[in-house]
Amino acid sequence: MIHIVVDAMGGDHAPEQIVKGAAEAAQENNQLFLTLVGNKSDLVPLIQKYQLPPHRFQISHTPEFIAMNEAPREGLARKKKASIHLAMELVARGQGDAVVSAGNTGATILSASQHIPRLPGIERAALSAVFPAIKSHPDDPGKTVILDVGATLHCTPQHLISFAIMGKHYAREVLDIPHPRIGLLNIGEE
Repeated sequence: MIHIVVDAMGGDHAPEQIVKGAAEAAQENNQLFLTLVGNKSDLVPLIQKYQLPPHRFQISHTPEFIAMNEAPREGLARKKKASIHLAMELVARGQGDAVVSAGNTGATILSASQHIPRLPGIERAALSAVFPAIKSHPDDPGKTVILDVGATLHCTPQHLISFAIMGKHYAREVLDIPHPRIGLLNIGEE
């Protein structure tokens, strides 16, 4: 089983769309176990509505969350039991394999950096995004991963190298691309 901790309160249309997506993921992959982090009274009716399999999830209750328009650092300082904080703590304690959040990006990155250690040699966490790509051969998955898509405003050469290494490993392990190509994309003024 893969244990995913879900920030059920994070996102523009949370918690409904988050619970709906979690239920769809659980129905598509019978190897998923989910911990939904959020306000239990909000989550229970949605879990019933979207028929999340009862033996494949648990709820970790907290009434606090970081709103999408909230300043991340200040929100996390005020709300010690915010859903994203609790989700990251659960994974840091080994009570989950990964965190998923559609919530406040800054709060997610800050909370991750407070709770989950980086790999040796990696100075900065990176946001990644997977996009469709032109297939170069029939076995090509037709996907590309781009790092960093917004977490780092001022990249050093070492950051760029780290992003390339992390992206290469993600492409190999997750996207199943045995020999990923690495490139540099720049859309800024610098």
